[in-house]
Amino acid sequence: MDNRAKWASAATMAWLAGTALVIAMNWEKFNAMELNAVGDFLAGAVSPLAFLWLIVGYFQQGDELKQNTQALIIQAEELRQSVAAQQSVAESSREQIRLHMEQKNELIMKEKKERKILPTNESRKLPMVMVDAKNRPYLMAVTIHNGGGRASNLLITSHSEYTTIEQNTFPKFDNANPITFNLRDLPPQTSFVGDLIFSYSDSIHEQCDDVYYFVIFRREFALFATHDNATNYLARRTLLGQGLEVGQ
Repeated sequence: MDNRAKWASAATMAWLAGTALVIAMNWEKFNAMELNAVGDFLAGAVSPLAFLWLIVGYFQQGDELKQNTQALIIQAEELRQSVAAQQSVAESSREQIRLHMEQKNELIMKEKKERKILPTNESRKLPMVMVDAKNRPYLMAVTIHNGGGRASNLLITSHSEYTTIEQNTFPKFDNANPITFNLRDLPPQTSFVGDLIFSYSDSIHEQCDDVYYFVIFRREFALFATHDNATNYLARRTLLGQGLEVGQ
């Protein structure tokens, strides 16, 4: 009970006590009154109390509305904080999913890279070369080693205009089994860059197509992973072959 209700209750008690005292002091007159006069008297005596409690009820209703408003404001703030917390959790979940997918993709790419072959010709010594009557090379035997993953059903092709590959299919290609094939129809100028396309099934039987680039320079064969490396190597070898130092 708030202070207004307490004061109103005290005033009501005092008013009723005063009314009772007035009636007691004038009991003979009160007892002689007709019923309608008694009713008018009591109505007049109680009407101030009704007005008093009407005012008290008005203020109490206002206080309750204010409390309800405050409660709604608190609930709205709690809801806002809850939404913000859920958004934060959702953002954190999205970030975790993104990191998980990145890690998964990195792992997939790493595993895929590990499964790929790594063809190399380690020695780069002069291979066997056959020449025609004008001393022009037309066949070169090339041996390739694999420093990468195990491959099967290997097929080697080329887009090079002057290169024909003999014996270009191999059932397997791994670290313990190098392969040898012949390059035919080499051009008279024996210094050029060509490509080799290695098509194979990796260790989990996925089909792969890897492009490497080779350089033939004066009957020497060298293999590279990129075209830029191959052309740079040919330019460097050409300068050295002319008796110039690279960068001179």
